[in-house]
Order: sequence, then C-alpha cells, then structure tokens
Amino acid sequence: MNNLLICGKGIAAAIALKQSKEFLKSWNINYGYFLNENMKHDNLTLSRKLGIKNFEITDYQSLKEYIEANNPDYILMTQFSMIIKNDLIKLKKNKIINLHHGNLPKYRGMGPITQAILNQEDIFGCTLHFIERNVDIGRIIKQQLFSIKGLDNESVYKKCLEADKKLLSYFYKNILNGQRLKSYAQNDKKASYYSSAQLNYSKPYINFHQSAYQILAFCRAYFFPSNNLFPIIKLPGFTFIVLSMPIVKERCVNDPSGKIKFLNDALYISSKDRWLAFETFKKNN
Repeated sequence: MNNLLICGKGIAAAIALKQSKEFLKSWNINYGYFLNENMKHDNLTLSRKLGIKNFEITDYQSLKEYIEANNPDYILMTQFSMIIKNDLIKLKKNKIINLHHGNLPKYRGMGPITQAILNQEDIFGCTLHFIERNVDIGRIIKQQLFSIKGLDNESVYKKCLEADKKLLSYFYKNILNGQRLKSYAQNDKKASYYSSAQLNYSKPYINFHQSAYQILAFCRAYFFPSNNLFPIIKLPGFTFIVLSMPIVKERCVNDPSGKIKFLNDALYISSKDRWLAFETFKKNN
C-alpha cells in the first residue's frame, strides 16, 4: 500500500487532509502535527474523523525517526514551520513537496502575503514545489496566480486557500496515477527573500512619514481580523486600533506628517503627501 505523510497546520493542512481522503482512497495517510500549532486550528480532531493516523512532532529528530521507520512514498508540507535538513532531503529525494503561499521565485521565506501587499503588488500566487537544500528554492511543480489588487491580508489568504485546493488536486491526481511530477527550475534572477526580522505582527505601528499609498498598503498588509491583527495608530498620549481601511484624501498643504484633526466623526491624519481619513477605529487600552 502506498503511504503519504502530511505535515502542517491551519486551514491549508485541513484542505490537504480532506482532499487526500477524496483522491487517495486506497492509500495509507498519516498526519504529523505540532501540539501548540494544533491549538490554534484543530486538525487533530479532523484527522481522526477522517480515519487518518496522526503523530505529534516534538522536534526534528522525532520527524526524522518517523520517516525512517515508515518510509512514506511522498511527504507533503502544508504551511509547515520546520526547516527540512539535507539528511532527509537526500533520503527522500524528489519526494518531499511543499505548498508555499507565494509566487516563487518571488517571496521566498517568511510572511510572503504581507510582503507582497507592502510592495503594492497586483499579482500574487501559490506554488507547489520540491523541497531542496535551501528555503523555497526547489523546482516548481505547479503554480496558481491571481490578482490581489486592493486586497487586505485576510482576503489574499482566502484566495490562497482556493489556490491550494487546485494545486493539491493536481498533486493527488498525479501521484494516484503513478505519474512523474514534472517540474521546472526557479529563475534566481527574479528571486526575493524575506526573513521574520522584516515583519512586525506584534506592533504594526503606522509610519505617517511615508506617502499615503504606502500607508494604505501597510494597513492592508497588517489587516487580518480573524487573527486579531490590525494596524495601529500610535500618537503622543494615545493609540488607536484601525478597524477598516483609511481613505486617501486631498493633498497636505504645509502640514507636517502626523498632524491630527477630527472631521465628521473621522480621524484625519496627515502623511508625507496626503491626508488619510480613518472612519472606523477604537482606542487601544
């Protein structure tokens, strides 16, 4: 019997688990999870309902020992937060697949959705690729691209989940039929990489010394209400949590960045070039 190991978290892993039972009815499916990540989105209960065996990953060694003992035909990583080292890559060459929310070779690394919105991209995508010795450099199996113009982080994430379904369907259909997974090399000349140090999810303070459209992009990038992520206005004496996107208004005339005024129940703050109207916000206690 063929064996598939799925490792990951969140809704992307849930999609992978559900579709694995839909497409790979004759396969033995296993699910590896981190306990702390499962607390945020319970895929353990889902795997049990689907009749999928599961095991807790405590560290890299526990994952390695499981793979060596069970020798899965394929290992599918869906939003998996552990870097796979060369020992396992060599052991399971071209058998470890990663589902990445980013249109590789652009947006390798951490926070690809956030970084793409900050860069005011119009097009984004999700990529199914082989795992190789460095982060997100592996050969691309398939990619889904879509428009993200004007969207916030949570809206882009939802689009990614729809793309995940198509990519995983493609993957499952191919391995079910025993077909070789065709792939192509990434163009390193077009690559970009971002680290966790370039992100600030804990204190996403708006910098009003930027242009209005840079600030608007920042607000979209750090707007994910279901994860309680909102951009924050920090001014002398008080802070506000931004609950909806600001509206770009008229140009500032001889006004310094960060000037405040209230008009028609909206909070107006000047940026480097234009006024921004914040209509929905609350005081941060």
